Amino acid sequence: MVFALQRGDRTRLVRESSRLLLLLLTLLCFIFTVWALIGSKSRGWLREQRASTSGCATTLAAAVEDLSRYNLPLETEFSKMVLNRTQTTPPYFYVTFHSDWDGLVSPAMRANGGLFDAHIHRLFDLLLFREKGVLERCRQGRELVLDVGMNFGAFALYAVNRGCHVIAFEMQPNVAVAVLLASHLNGFSERLQIVPHPVWSESNHTLMYYPRTDNMGGTHAIPLSPDAALDHAVQLRTVRIADCVPLQSTIRFMKLDVEGSEYETLLGMLGLLKRRKVLNLVMELQPEPLYSKAVQLLYSLGYQCVELQSLPIDKTHDARSLLPYFKSKPATEADYWRAFNFHGNDLWCIPWFMGKGIQRFFEASLKIRHRCSST
Repeated sequence: MVFALQRGDRTRLVRESSRLLLLLLTLLCFIFTVWALIGSKSRGWLREQRASTSGCATTLAAAVEDLSRYNLPLETEFSKMVLNRTQTTPPYFYVTFHSDWDGLVSPAMRANGGLFDAHIHRLFDLLLFREKGVLERCRQGRELVLDVGMNFGAFALYAVNRGCHVIAFEMQPNVAVAVLLASHLNGFSERLQIVPHPVWSESNHTLMYYPRTDNMGGTHAIPLSPDAALDHAVQLRTVRIADCVPLQSTIRFMKLDVEGSEYETLLGMLGLLKRRKVLNLVMELQPEPLYSKAVQLLYSLGYQCVELQSLPIDKTHDARSLLPYFKSKPATEADYWRAFNFHGNDLWCIPWFMGKGIQRFFEASLKIRHRCSST
């Protein structure tokens, strides 16, 4: 009897030990899976050996399928990509390239927790979170956010993570697929539409660009020329923003950074601008004539602008307090060059309703909102 009890105890001990070992192995597998997905900023998560896992392979297939709908040339090496996680609340994934493929934007995003040109993100938060009801309307899809010149999606992914519906334009196919991959990983596909074409004043116009590895964010499109060296050039068809955005849409925020095509881009959305459907436009400035023409076009359509870097955004909780900084319309072309700093600053432009100051518009909108809420 004693021997039987001892034997039963040993059997029970072996059984419990097996269960404990199985539980430990399951826990280790779970920890390894999480570690493999999140990783560190510098780890090349999308290397070929890890891309063979079912989850990653499914995501890659979905991203490539999205891009293939546009019949674009795609020669992306996924082993060159790096998966990162932002430091935002809540966090989200974004994909960059190794430094030998992109020497500026990718390392800058990794160094800044996923952000690039963080002052634009701060303005975006100020406009969406300080005015009552704006964020909710964005989440309902009643207002759009545009990222024209998306690059690796620093702003587009940030805006989608806030709950907004975003249409983003990026002409470089291998960069667009990186953001598509991040979109699928985060579950953003329903709220982020990526258009992998260069923007221009007209659709179906052929442009070309030369890929570069020192600064992929500085790649610019140029018209096709018979004298151009086409061996290393990528040719793509253009789109007009007006063909991608319904005329009745309200664009709450638009970031425009297309490396010299800003003027042509604005010409391709004149209807939206004339109807003052773009409520906030942030555009990069460079010391070239086309940038001055873009600013003059905005003023001719009833907008007023100010350099974003000159504003005390971090010291205010009310966007209306920034209105006195906006500059009235310069009288001559030379005055535009004197009024604005065209050396890498970002311009923030808003519709200046009725030519007598936007303060009346803000006050009227507040009264309308008060009457609606009281009823």
